[in-house]
Amino acid sequence: MSLRLLPLPTVALAATLAVGLAPVPAHAEDDQATQVMLLLDVSGSMNESVDGSSTKLEAARKALRAVGESLPEGTQVGLRVYGSEIAESKEVNPAACEDTELVMPMGALQRDRMYAAADSFEAKGETPIAYSLEQTVGDFEENGKKVVVLISDGEENCSPDPCATAEELADAGVDLQFNAVGFGVNNEARSQLTCIAEKGGGAYFDADNTDELVEAIEKLATRALRPFAISGTPVEGTSTAPGAPVVGAGQYTDTMPVGETLHYRIERSVPGSWITATADTVMTPDGIVTQENWSATLSDEQGNECASEVDRSSSSFTSDRVLGVAVRSTDACSDGPLFLAIERDQVAGGTDAAKEFEIVIDEEPPITNYDQLPEPATMPSGQDPVEEQGDTEAVTGGTAFSDAGEIGEGSWRDEVTVGETVLYKVPLEAGQSFRATVVGPGDGDPPVDGAASLVVRSRTLGVDRAELASTSTVLMRQNSPAELTVGTPEVRVRNRESSGAVASASQAGDYYLAVEVEPGQPDLRGRILPIQVNLAIEGEPAGAPVHAEPEPTAEPSIEQPTEDPAPVTEGEPGTPRWVPLALVGGGVLLLGVGAGAGLLIARRVRR
Repeated sequence: MSLRLLPLPTVALAATLAVGLAPVPAHAEDDQATQVMLLLDVSGSMNESVDGSSTKLEAARKALRAVGESLPEGTQVGLRVYGSEIAESKEVNPAACEDTELVMPMGALQRDRMYAAADSFEAKGETPIAYSLEQTVGDFEENGKKVVVLISDGEENCSPDPCATAEELADAGVDLQFNAVGFGVNNEARSQLTCIAEKGGGAYFDADNTDELVEAIEKLATRALRPFAISGTPVEGTSTAPGAPVVGAGQYTDTMPVGETLHYRIERSVPGSWITATADTVMTPDGIVTQENWSATLSDEQGNECASEVDRSSSSFTSDRVLGVAVRSTDACSDGPLFLAIERDQVAGGTDAAKEFEIVIDEEPPITNYDQLPEPATMPSGQDPVEEQGDTEAVTGGTAFSDAGEIGEGSWRDEVTVGETVLYKVPLEAGQSFRATVVGPGDGDPPVDGAASLVVRSRTLGVDRAELASTSTVLMRQNSPAELTVGTPEVRVRNRESSGAVASASQAGDYYLAVEVEPGQPDLRGRILPIQVNLAIEGEPAGAPVHAEPEPTAEPSIEQPTEDPAPVTEGEPGTPRWVPLALVGGGVLLLGVGAGAGLLIARRVRR
């Protein structure tokens, strides 16, 4: 197998479209289609040569045509440019700092219309990024998610701080997201564009030449229609347990401020059932070091904590990371309603911005054949690599649990951008486990030059979204591909008796493989790494639990408690899991995550 690492800025226009064109969350109205506004820099510098045979402007026009070919019919898209009308400098003509034009109003994609718009302007003037971002707000229809894709070859030269403008607009409550593509930019421009994307809740990507710009569109087009990363029924937790919203089995979303605790009341639909509550989110590093602790607690109506568990996945990171913290009821709180408390504490660095997260509530009836089921399994160690199995199949990994790409036994190929985590789900039955070997770049294409480095990490996570195992390696100058092998223990119901990570493998359902690439320095973010996953599923289905009647349905009926809490909220059922997460242990789970210190880890397996 030959894997080639594309040069530093290959992730470009279509990559940001892939981020932006994800459908709105499932709880949004069907007619609230995502709208995409392309904001293109056509300042005078776009007349410069990009690869010796064409200008940046010609490359941009070619990329716009490729967008028109790759986007589905009916996609809501528009095109705005800046720097197309006034050739004089801002000192000569101050109006140059307001030189922006909507050349294709927002509407359903018509390819001929888009091609004509791409040929309707010339590159002449200044780079008024902040002013142009402000004008895009009025380009969108009122309803639906609004996504701006900014493509620029340089930094702002009219406003002192376009990043602050992006943050202000994104925080204005208009469901607006900014993404940015740096086209042959220097470090100063890259830093500015990255800030715009981060403050605008989007992503930043690099491109260096015409082929890379177009190639990225084609390679990442399949990501355009994947589900929204964080999804579920909106719910608002309260600062105290009294009056907390009542939730049943399902998936929810809420927003967590720093340093606060949110409370939820969980009503059982089956007496004596096991309850598992998971909080998960996608964390983005902010600054050199970012570290936060998330915790979850289950208590009974009298305020007694039911159980406790210590975090197993504390780690440092310099890339986006998907995190899950799970808490489980025990015999001490097997009857009556429960109260879930979720807390977020900032330890180092980071941002004070509130963070959107998912809450998954799962309920499992009592098990009648528990004593006849196999004893707990052990965590595998020293696993042999999985060899390539026949022809490889293409797959698109997700950026969160909700949009994880499904894989089974075989060999799979995908791409991961430096600075992100991609997730794959592997359905397992009781009696089964999986082992996966992730093959990274190599074969004569070193990923980075000089002393720069990347950390490639592979993790497995249980059906409760908590970490099972992790292994990583540092890539510098090397010619052989990196291979990381990681797996799960055998799924057994009685794994819940274990005190370690094995407890997260106690039921059938979707298990997860996460592949994460951390940059050793900020300017490495945005490179595309080709990866291959060789997956083996081991064992035959056996040892399934028998549940007492009645079993819960995918959409349980929950009665209002006799007190006065908030009204019952029914969550999205998602994939029905009614051999769910009944794990002994639980209570308080502290999730510590940091950014910036992960580069010294090399082939360490966490158990």
